[in-house]
Order: sequence, then C-alpha cells, then structure tokens
Amino acid sequence: MRKRMYEIKLRLTAEELAELNEKVKQTRLSREAFCRSAIMGLELRQAPPVDAAHLVRALRQAGASLDQLLKLAERTHEIDAPQVRAALEQTTLASAAVINAYSK
Repeated sequence: MRKRMYEIKLRLTAEELAELNEKVKQTRLSREAFCRSAIMGLELRQAPPVDAAHLVRALRQAGASLDQLLKLAERTHEIDAPQVRAALEQTTLASAAVINAYSK
C-alpha cells in the first residue's frame, strides 16, 4: 500500500471551484481521487446512471434465457434456431455497448 505523504495547497476562483465540484460530482469520485486521476492522465468519464447496472443485469439475464432457448431449439428443432441465435447476438452486443460506454 502506498503512503501519500505529500500535500499540496491549491487556490481556485469561485468559478474554478464550481467547475471542479461539478466534474467531481459527475464522476462520483472524491476530489482527491479526481485530481490524482487527472494527474495520471486517466480518461475521466461521467459515472453511469444508477440504473445502468440494472440494465446490464437485465440484458445478461435475457441473453442467458435466449441461450437456453437456443439450446432447446437445436435439440427439438421446434423453434427457428437462427432467429434465436440472432436475438442472442443482439443482446450480447447491447450489453457490451452499455458496459463500454461506462467503463474506464
């Protein structure tokens, strides 16, 4: 574990402080973590909406259900397997898009 032993004092105008606070609020980081990330050159993105995790979970559950349906379709030949496979691929792509949009 790193020890942070050095402290800096920074003076800001009211506008600069407001801007910093707004950006910190959007990322849901502490001011310190935000500044360290900026110094390290990390890409700072807006934090995902609170319901993004629920959306990803729902997409994954839908994908799992489609996968089970696809396996059943391949065994019984009663369901159009290519159509189910296409729906599964779309669900997987949508889930990946949501994750990529909000991951660092």
